[in-house]
Amino acid sequence: MHFSLQFGYPAPSRTYDLQYISGPVWVKEEKEVLNLKSAYYELGGVEKLLKKEEAYFNNIQRGNGAVKIIIHEYGHGEAKCLALLILDLIENDLIPIIQFGQSEN
Repeated sequence: MHFSLQFGYPAPSRTYDLQYISGPVWVKEEKEVLNLKSAYYELGGVEKLLKKEEAYFNNIQRGNGAVKIIIHEYGHGEAKCLALLILDLIENDLIPIIQFGQSEN
């Protein structure tokens, strides 16, 4: 599986994909933003993305900023990757909302 994350949800938001291009890579609009350089998702991946894309994320309110996680069936991510991703979002004061399949906004 792989994951699409809509930050700033439900307001107009930016979507990042967490794809497994052998390992976890943050992707925006089909372009690599940040390669996490590990075999599977590890805690700290959200913080690395927040720092890398700081100009955008400074505008998102933490503490009540929701992030929609869309779970796609295909890809090399595992359930443990999703569990760590959810924990990572919570530890960064973001609220994960889970959805399976395509985004319906």
